[in-house]
Amino acid sequence: MGPRPHSVEWYRRLARSQQGYPSTSQDVEVGAYGGEVFYLDFVKAHMRPDEDVMDVGCGHGEDALRLAQLCRNFLGYDPAPSFIELARENARAAGLENVTFLVHDSSAKANQGRVRIPVGDESLDLIISRRGPVHWIADAKRVVRSGGVLIQLCMSGRLPVPEWNVELPEPFDRENHHLPDMMLDTVKGALADAGIELHSFWTFDVPALLDGPGRLYKALAFGRPPADIPSYSEVEEALKAIFFRHRKHGKLDIRQRRLLWKAVIDK
Repeated sequence: MGPRPHSVEWYRRLARSQQGYPSTSQDVEVGAYGGEVFYLDFVKAHMRPDEDVMDVGCGHGEDALRLAQLCRNFLGYDPAPSFIELARENARAAGLENVTFLVHDSSAKANQGRVRIPVGDESLDLIISRRGPVHWIADAKRVVRSGGVLIQLCMSGRLPVPEWNVELPEPFDRENHHLPDMMLDTVKGALADAGIELHSFWTFDVPALLDGPGRLYKALAFGRPPADIPSYSEVEEALKAIFFRHRKHGKLDIRQRRLLWKAVIDK
């Protein structure tokens, strides 16, 4: 079996196996009012030309390409070297001169027991993170200036078990992934421990639509090492049966849930 999903090693392996990290679930159609699109608009509303911005868990720098021209300096970091290498290539190709990308793991485990964001004291105005970790919150108050803002979009935990879950062939049975969603409690706890007050939050629960059994396979296989899963041909008939039995208006809904939160640094 491979590393735990969404662990540092999982992201590093993902970075080695593909070009970039998708901004939404693999091969899924999500409507305009999903959390992913709302996140970008929300971040843009908080950016100014005189701001210094950091993107935690920046992946291959997709958001930097969209946002860097709206601020003074844009710094992104990620523990996956392959993602950072691609981010740097993308920034150079786009001619962005105010962007810096670092390979860094800010977790306590990687920094002698203490969370460490890779910048000096009070050097940032805005920290953003799209589907990144939450451990960085512990060091945010040190690095963000008074009045600065923290914004994060989290994969809001566990989806409801779909009615077709029991029909999935092994090892795609999703039952073990559908546990109570504790993401909001996790964020609130991390902020409280850091002495930061939660300003506001929004939850999103919207359709995430697949237009064929092949896309269902890609969604189920995303992030898993090839050695741990059957080939598409081995499960094709089972996935076709699920798709055509449970589709509505020609598509299969697997849902997308996100948590978007904001905090303001008060010193």
